[in-house]
Amino acid sequence: MKRKIAYLLAAVLTFSSVFPVYATDSIVKNTEEADVRQQSQTEATPSDGEEKPDEQDKVTPDSENQDSPDKEQTDKGDIPVSSSKKNVVKVSMATAYNLINPETYQIKLQGEGIEETKELRLELNKEESESGNTYVAFEVEPGDYVLEVSNPRYLTYKQEFSVEADYNYSVALSNGWLAGYEYQSTSVHPGVIKRGDVNHDGSLDDKDVDLIIKAIEENAESSSDCNLNNDDKVSLADLQCLAESLYREGDSISSVERSISERVLSVELDPADRDKIEIVDGELGNILRASADGIKLKWKEGTPISEENPIKVAFPVAEDKSKEMGGLTLRGNKDNPITEGTIEVEVETEDGGTEIIPIEIPNPQMAMFAMLRSGGPSAKWENGILVVDFAGQVAVKKVTIVITGTQSNNLAEISTVEFLNNMEERIPAPQMDIPQNLSVVESDKKFTVSWDPCVNITGYEVEISAEIEDGTVVTETKRTAQTTLDVASFNGDELVNKTVYTVRVQSINGEWKSGYGEAVTAIPFTTKKPDAPDNLTLKAGYRTITAGWKKMEDTDTYNLFYKKDTDTEFTKVTGIEANTYQITGLEDLVSYEVYVTGVNENGEGPASIHSQIATIAIEAAKLPEYRLINASLGEGTLSSHIVSATIQGSTVRSMIDSPLDAENVKSALGIFDNLYTSYYNINDWDDGCAYVGKDKGVTVTLDKAYNIGYISFAQAIEKINIYGVRILADGTEVKGTSIVKRLDENNRAWYLIKLPEGVQATKLQICIRSFNAKGISIAEMRFHEYDSLENDIYSLFSDDLYTTLREDVTQADLDALQTRLDTPVNNEYHIEKEMIQKELDNAKSIFAQQGLGNIVNIHTSLTSKKDGGKGFGGLNSWQPIGVSAYADETVVIYVGSNKGKTGDATDLYLYATQYHSESGGFVTQVARLKVGRNEVSIPKQTDRIFEKGGSLYVAYNGNNQNDRYAVRVSGGTDIPVLDLYQIEEDSEEWNTRITAYVEALEKKVPELENIHNTKHKGNVAVDYDYDKTNCIAGATEIMLDLMMYSVSSEQILAGLGTGTVQEKAEKLSSSLTAMNQMMYLYYQHKGLNDNAEAQVDKLPSQHLNIRYHRMFAGAFMYAGGNHIGIEWGSVSGLSSGQKLVEENGKYVSGQMFGWGIGHEIGHDINQGTYAIAEITNNYFAQLSTRGAEVNSTARFRYQSVYDYVTSGSVGRPSNGAVALAMYWQLHLAYDRGYNYKTYENYEEQLANLFYARVDTYSRTPSKAPTGNGEIALALNGGTEQNFIRLASAAAEKDLTDFFVHWGYIPDEETTAYISQFEPETRAIYYVNDESRVYEIENGTAATIKGQDILNDMQAVVDTNIRNDVKIELGHNANPEVVLGYEIIRCTISDGKVQEQVVGFTTESEFTDHVTAINNRVLTYKVAAVDHFMNRSAVKTLAPVKIEHDGDHGKALWEVELNNITPVEENKTENTEDYPDEEIVEDGRNNIIDNDAATVFKGTASVGKEVSVVLDFHQSLTVTGVRYRAGGESSVGSYKVYISEDKTNWKQVSEGELNALEKDQKIYFQEGEDPWICTYKAAYLKFVIEGRDGKEITIPEIDVLGPSGDNVDFRAADDGQPIIGILKNDYVVDSAKDEKIPAGSLVFIGKYKGNPAYNVGILYDENGTIVGGIDENGALKAEQVILADVPDKGELGETSDGTWVYWIAHENLDTNNLPKKVRAELYRVNNALTNEGQRLVSDSMFYDVPAVLPEIELTNQ
Repeated sequence: MKRKIAYLLAAVLTFSSVFPVYATDSIVKNTEEADVRQQSQTEATPSDGEEKPDEQDKVTPDSENQDSPDKEQTDKGDIPVSSSKKNVVKVSMATAYNLINPETYQIKLQGEGIEETKELRLELNKEESESGNTYVAFEVEPGDYVLEVSNPRYLTYKQEFSVEADYNYSVALSNGWLAGYEYQSTSVHPGVIKRGDVNHDGSLDDKDVDLIIKAIEENAESSSDCNLNNDDKVSLADLQCLAESLYREGDSISSVERSISERVLSVELDPADRDKIEIVDGELGNILRASADGIKLKWKEGTPISEENPIKVAFPVAEDKSKEMGGLTLRGNKDNPITEGTIEVEVETEDGGTEIIPIEIPNPQMAMFAMLRSGGPSAKWENGILVVDFAGQVAVKKVTIVITGTQSNNLAEISTVEFLNNMEERIPAPQMDIPQNLSVVESDKKFTVSWDPCVNITGYEVEISAEIEDGTVVTETKRTAQTTLDVASFNGDELVNKTVYTVRVQSINGEWKSGYGEAVTAIPFTTKKPDAPDNLTLKAGYRTITAGWKKMEDTDTYNLFYKKDTDTEFTKVTGIEANTYQITGLEDLVSYEVYVTGVNENGEGPASIHSQIATIAIEAAKLPEYRLINASLGEGTLSSHIVSATIQGSTVRSMIDSPLDAENVKSALGIFDNLYTSYYNINDWDDGCAYVGKDKGVTVTLDKAYNIGYISFAQAIEKINIYGVRILADGTEVKGTSIVKRLDENNRAWYLIKLPEGVQATKLQICIRSFNAKGISIAEMRFHEYDSLENDIYSLFSDDLYTTLREDVTQADLDALQTRLDTPVNNEYHIEKEMIQKELDNAKSIFAQQGLGNIVNIHTSLTSKKDGGKGFGGLNSWQPIGVSAYADETVVIYVGSNKGKTGDATDLYLYATQYHSESGGFVTQVARLKVGRNEVSIPKQTDRIFEKGGSLYVAYNGNNQNDRYAVRVSGGTDIPVLDLYQIEEDSEEWNTRITAYVEALEKKVPELENIHNTKHKGNVAVDYDYDKTNCIAGATEIMLDLMMYSVSSEQILAGLGTGTVQEKAEKLSSSLTAMNQMMYLYYQHKGLNDNAEAQVDKLPSQHLNIRYHRMFAGAFMYAGGNHIGIEWGSVSGLSSGQKLVEENGKYVSGQMFGWGIGHEIGHDINQGTYAIAEITNNYFAQLSTRGAEVNSTARFRYQSVYDYVTSGSVGRPSNGAVALAMYWQLHLAYDRGYNYKTYENYEEQLANLFYARVDTYSRTPSKAPTGNGEIALALNGGTEQNFIRLASAAAEKDLTDFFVHWGYIPDEETTAYISQFEPETRAIYYVNDESRVYEIENGTAATIKGQDILNDMQAVVDTNIRNDVKIELGHNANPEVVLGYEIIRCTISDGKVQEQVVGFTTESEFTDHVTAINNRVLTYKVAAVDHFMNRSAVKTLAPVKIEHDGDHGKALWEVELNNITPVEENKTENTEDYPDEEIVEDGRNNIIDNDAATVFKGTASVGKEVSVVLDFHQSLTVTGVRYRAGGESSVGSYKVYISEDKTNWKQVSEGELNALEKDQKIYFQEGEDPWICTYKAAYLKFVIEGRDGKEITIPEIDVLGPSGDNVDFRAADDGQPIIGILKNDYVVDSAKDEKIPAGSLVFIGKYKGNPAYNVGILYDENGTIVGGIDENGALKAEQVILADVPDKGELGETSDGTWVYWIAHENLDTNNLPKKVRAELYRVNNALTNEGQRLVSDSMFYDVPAVLPEIELTNQ
């Protein structure tokens, strides 16, 4: 096992190449540069006798900060740079890979009297910073040194080198092999510290391999040294790291770079100006230290820097001597560069005198993007660095920087100045192709980022980071081939407005990356006012109201409005930042109306729903005096018959402001003093009712034993409802007690405790509790003697439902009870007169044989106890009982049961709801019911200004289907209920119940307003004008097996339309059947079936619940925690569905409701382990709304799907409909029944429904298969990884290919699990609905799998759009079998073919729009795909080469016409869409519509400049113009200007257009030089000359940008490539006696690019490098890259260069010549090292002549 793992690892291999450097006679050639490398690592040390290569001068990276110099000032004003006079050795470290955690290294330098160790730390993403390196520095004396670098995870690095006086040294290291370097002893490269010496024995070998494998098998701690990649775990990735170190060959010892030491130089200001110049920041000596902060200088008097007032900084050589130098580099501040000035170089002449050489400093903003090489002294800005070339090594005595202008005009800034020994060996700053000029356009929850196009790349990587709610910074990376990216999601969710997103972009080309450019920030913003705040709640206090509401998106502050309900004007409170506010200073017992609005930069949004609540007063509620025992003896005096009252006496339970209890904390006499200002306060939700305690509650002792029947009390401030009570009489708990809330005549609340049989007691302990809210109180309490009247009336009934009278009841009994009820005591009627009058009236009705009815049987098979473990929510077990009740209404619930006696607790719970509620806070569990009579006060759910109340429900919470319960309600308002639970569809009972329900609707709905006026008027909670949308009497309930509707009766009836009762009943029956069918279908695809063995796999016992609710902001429907909310207009749709008719699952007719209902149900039943909101839930909507199974009825377009799965994108699509397609395709690929096919047998269901298996394994992972392995399914990977695992388990296929096409990359654990299955070989990412139907109906016998059925085809580059490749497609198979064609684009790199699927089409033509790639040979492969997702044999097409001109896109452009009168082409009169204006199209957009066939026509003015101005609306990099005539043009002479600001114009070209030539390119050049000049421009002006008063026609203008490097072979006169034997020696460099020898095999080609950074390689037909490589990996062939040096000395991008590639005669094997040859051109970042090597262009294959001709080369 160990060896198998180890040998599976791939070693890293890069080919060796030669490097181009500049020659002196117009030739750029390859040469090998020596380096200073004097010892190797411990495992490879040269022998003592080995010759050490010469040291090489080179530009050094920045140095570490040195100690600040002493500010000694000599007579000459010289400021010494370093008082230590020591040399500096800098050791820098770069990371070769993305760090997961920081890494720390010990850097030890030993020699010449020092042994010093410093710590170097690599931080995360350091390699992407501007410098790219972390470093340390040592101050040393000249001598020999040994460097050691160590880290526990690495092999210790050792290197020896010598330090000479006057030089600083730099050793560059990396913690791995960097791409693009040639790691040979003869090349320049960084050193490599190798990972993997885990046993610390000083070598890398199999012992280290064994230790890592052992650590993997034992799940070693993350801190182990075996954790090579430092990712907090030991895994195969660490073994890969070791393999790279073990098997990678190459020289790992660093080249040593040196530069002139600062000890040689000093710095001074001009003595005449020194006292007038202020050093604003830094020290003058800092500028010779690369690691210091530099300096800032200005004139003390604020004088602007100018030619008259320059700032001079001089660098004299120490001791008035001279030093050989070749040039210098100056780094300034990019935001405040030097714009004007001179470098004055004082040199020593041959006769001992001196000479001043002035070199002008150019303005960096005017510099062109070209690399500098000069025949004379010159200066050039390169990426913010001023490079000054002295034109060879000269003896420098002093250099003076004379600054006469800066961008800020008064401040000069210099960071560092570095003096170089030899500029000829300095390589200009590389062209990194880092994206520039990033810009963002923000909008609502979205932004678009764009940048300038780069060349020689294949795409871009966009990094987006932001801080999320918990403060964590999250980073995501996206890839694109375009120069713009729309960003609408981040971290798996939509963007959040006003969040700062940081964006960086880098170019990519294979594994090569440019590094990120400067970051920009994007802050999306809303374009509209805030939505109305949701869920406004009010809480009343004493003279206060506390308002709270939902925190709303895109809302900065809130405004709150309030007024007394009797007032007309609102008081406005503005600028509220939180989503809560307390209104103070209000009046007692006054009702206030409140609403809230949101405010943002766009203004104030709409109002929330208005709410209303009354403030609280200390004023007492009026308690009853009926049969009162403890009568009042006056305020502040203890009431009669009370001996004592005690409490616990603690910080939680105490008396407040009670004089009677001041001396005893346990005394509670204040609740019997007839004062509401003294009260018992419980800072808890329970006082011994739920949590029993002998010292809890209030214990009251009376003066003797009384028979007590009622206890009344009131709270000090009524803010919390009391919910329960527990009473102990003389120490014994009283059974059957209950508590109800009552309102006095002023609507102040009080509570009544009932002791049903009365209790004889002297001492009572009263314990109460709330609805789990703290802060209950008792201000006053009264005891009332028992009166049997209530029990006497209740005892008239013989059953618990109070529907049958005792046999001995007579009319005289009823009359006597009525007389007692009408007789007052203490001037008051019975406390419960209203309630017991109802019961007496019921008894009279029964006695008169009128009956009561309305008994509801409870379904005990509907319970939450059975639904555990199903993995989704949205269910409830509520059963409607046919009553709607308003807030604070008292209703009586009668419960009959087959078990228990009267008064026993049941498993039934009463729920009260709010009709037409908002999404939250609409339901309360009111009480657990007991057998017999239950008197209940309905709690208030809302303070909104509409009717408060709604339907009542009972939920059974047991798990015994033998339980029997029946319920009857007294009180409330009856509402229509249709109970079809477990009723067979279309049975007689089904139809009878539906017909009766429709009759009830037709009777009830017309009476709703009358019912409201009769029953609701006068009751505070519902005392509003009638509103059909809010009247709680309008509720209705329909209960099916798996769904319940709680909606509007009026809208259900409206959905049934017109017709007879029977017709409406039939329509409702059809609609309800459709809902049953839809729910059953959904649960089939979830693997739920009542025939399943395991309870977890059975259908839910509970139902989903669609409720009529208010919508929150932006919602049309929504899915809540236990319901689905729909609004008024959607309710009628529930009764207008159509029963599905299908044949074996195939659709015939019917309609299972709309997308919205399916979408919301999907939210509720989505399996949580893989659910992605707004995507996976849509699978259910897609399933039920399709009708016929044709592609056109899908929610998405299949072509959009094909575009995505062939795009190479990573991550799920931003388009939700396309993202849904991935889940749908798995259903299509593996389910072989029609969409509506269901299965009664559970095993058949699992076998035939893909998602039935997925969800089954999600609920019970142990049921999932393991293929041919033993790794069990684990669902711990997050939604995406979980789904990959589940889908592969359900398919029993390794679905890696499918998911990678969809942008999902399996992680290590996922791969380990799914690789146990055989790979899926079908191209199921192309499957569509019609393909599946075809297979169902025809079988797979006609497959084209592997067959050669494709016609001859040809790829053709479009002549007009030259980055479009068109392919005509065709086949000779049965057209009914073939679905479409898969297109594969092939490129060759390093001699190897790289394939990329770029498209799939069902059409007969395909266009590959090639973006990012240019100047590359493309070979296309085509495979036909049949309806069974099998591929035909592949056909390879002849290659083509893409060579476009870097065209800029025109989407943002506008055209301005100057002194041209257009010919009106189209005039549109006023229309309905444009009622206020005419639309005139003058044709100007024809100039930029990408169609040369559409022409702009106009007439030129006389005597004025005639021009067309293109406004790009962004800054573009431009190199030229293409004028496309299209057969019609009248432009002759022209001039082209560009501008950044539309004020300052620069002429870049002029000439004459050929009227007969259709496609003419105008490159921007300087004089006759062939160098392409590149400019930044936001505007381009095309001036037309010589057309005064004449017609002008302009077809199309394209603007060109950099098009990248290009390579090809040069052709002889006969068109054949120039390949042959060189006849005579060709002298490359006469000064160095370098030549191409006669007899060499030469290949001659042409290129476009930069000779300093291009490297060419030739390959034969076998992918082998032409010429081969030797045993050391070095190329046997050689090459030169030829380029003319322009007159102005600038060498940069050339459009027509020549290369020569040759194999010397002694290396030529004439018997083994290639038959074909092709060229590859590479671009590198560093011309000496080949760092950053990437392929940028290649050529077609060319035949090598069988007989090689002689070739003669000349310099012409």
